[in-house]
Amino acid sequence: GGHGGGCLLMGEAGIGKTRAVEAFELENAGQQLRVVWGYCREGSDTPPLWPFLRVVREVMSFCPQAELERAVGVGSLEELRRLLDGPAAAAQSSDKPELCGPSRYRSFDAILRVLSHASRLTPLMIVLEDLHRADSGSLELLTHLLEEIARSRMLLLVTLRPPQANSPLHPLLARVLGHRNCERIALDRLPRSEVLRYVASVMDDPTGSLGEAVYKKSEGNPFFMVELSR
Repeated sequence: GGHGGGCLLMGEAGIGKTRAVEAFELENAGQQLRVVWGYCREGSDTPPLWPFLRVVREVMSFCPQAELERAVGVGSLEELRRLLDGPAAAAQSSDKPELCGPSRYRSFDAILRVLSHASRLTPLMIVLEDLHRADSGSLELLTHLLEEIARSRMLLLVTLRPPQANSPLHPLLARVLGHRNCERIALDRLPRSEVLRYVASVMDDPTGSLGEAVYKKSEGNPFFMVELSR
C-alpha cells in the first residue's frame, strides 16, 4: 500500500530470531512479495556496508537494466557498481575500502534509489541479520532508510541481540532502536510447559522426567532445548 515500516526482532542467541523470520517468509511465499537477505558478519575485515551490498546486488539482478537507468540515473548506477566492486578489489589488497565525505552520501543515495525503484515494481521485504555486528556505515545508512521507509512499499525485518547492560551502545544503533518507524518485538525463552510439550512430542517421556531435565539445562532457550533433546 505504500506505507512501509521496520521491525526489530530482538533476543538472545538461540532464541529463534532467524527461524521466526524464515517462517514469516514461508507464510508469505505465495504473495506478490520479493524477499532479500543481508548479513552482518563478525570480524574487522568485513567491507563497509556489507549487508546492504548483498541486498542491492540481488535486487539489481531482477530489475530490468533500462528501467533501472531511467529511475536511478546512470551516474548513481556507476557509483553503485564501483561500490559493489569494492569488496572484490579489497580481497586483492590489504587496504579496506573507506566511505567518507561526499562519496559516502552519493553511495547512500544510490543504494536508497535502487531499493525504492525495486519496491515500486514489487513490494520488497528486506531482512538484515545480526544488526549488533553491523559496521557504522551500515547503521548510518539504515537510519536514512528508516526516514524514507514510511513512504515506500518496503518491509524491513532486522534481527539482533539485545544490548548488554555493561556495554556502551553505539549511538547510531541507539537511533535505530528508538526510531519512530520501527516496531520492536522481543522473543522470550519458552516456559516450562512448552519445553515439556516439545520433549514429549519428539521422544517417549511418559513421566515427564526427560522434559524436566531438558528444561533445567536449557532454561527455555529453544536452540539448547532442541539440541539437548537430540
